[in-house]
Amino acid sequence: MTGVSFLLTVYNKASYLPAVLTAVRGQTGDFSREIVIVDDGSTDESLAVARCVTEGWPDVRIVAQANAGASAAMNRAAEEARLAHLKLVDSDDLLAPSATNLLLRALAETTAVLAVGQAQPYDYRAIPETATDDAEWRGSRVIADALAATLHTSRYNPSVMLLRRADYFAAGGCDPDVTCQEYSLSLPLALRGGFVEIPNIVAHVARGDSNRLSASAKRELANITRATLNFVRRHPDLPMRYRRMALKKAAGRARLWAQRHGAPGGPWPYVWRHVLAQMPLPVDHARGIEECLRAFGEK
Repeated sequence: MTGVSFLLTVYNKASYLPAVLTAVRGQTGDFSREIVIVDDGSTDESLAVARCVTEGWPDVRIVAQANAGASAAMNRAAEEARLAHLKLVDSDDLLAPSATNLLLRALAETTAVLAVGQAQPYDYRAIPETATDDAEWRGSRVIADALAATLHTSRYNPSVMLLRRADYFAAGGCDPDVTCQEYSLSLPLALRGGFVEIPNIVAHVARGDSNRLSASAKRELANITRATLNFVRRHPDLPMRYRRMALKKAAGRARLWAQRHGAPGGPWPYVWRHVLAQMPLPVDHARGIEECLRAFGEK
């Protein structure tokens, strides 16, 4: 049997947790499992709710820590995990019953280092009691150049992801300097191999809640840009193709934000960096990405 550790990081999600945890417990499939919950300094009743809902459940560990941010909390959860595979779960998302089983199959049938499915939104004001299932196997596709795909767009929500614990740590885990867990993890993972994607809806994702970290587009774009910057700096041997791509995407995001929402200096500094990224010139790509943070009010 294949073992799966379900990792939930929680910060002020008390109203979601009963349905979220019930969906995790209801995962179908013949594999051993455990649930690891890290409460990241919640100021509501999240910790008490998690303890109440899971009382009497087997193989549940709950860790309470001072607030350290979503990525640091996910790294803590991974450290606590004991099984071979990790299923990341946002604490306001509902897993479809067959989600884990389908993702395990996709990972097992390829040499990929990450399996991902699709997400479907639900209105946060009406949390479903159960998530609808999408259990029919419809094949998979391998994303061979996973790094190019990840740099091109932040594709995934944590709740659609499953990977091996060994690969999580070999990639260095999530970047604790940012809150975009999925993006900061996908970048170094992509250096280790391809990703495999299935067309099935594996998670139902809350939409409309202004308290979600992803609710602020400005903050989300700044986090993605900083995660890209940190990745490029931590991998000085990264091939030039990817360094150029990283700067091009960062500059493109900054240009669009400055154009639509205003920023000191307007969009033109980022237009120039976008052009530089595509030229065979000796460019400091990391410095260029860092300068793109100014569009979002950061340095």
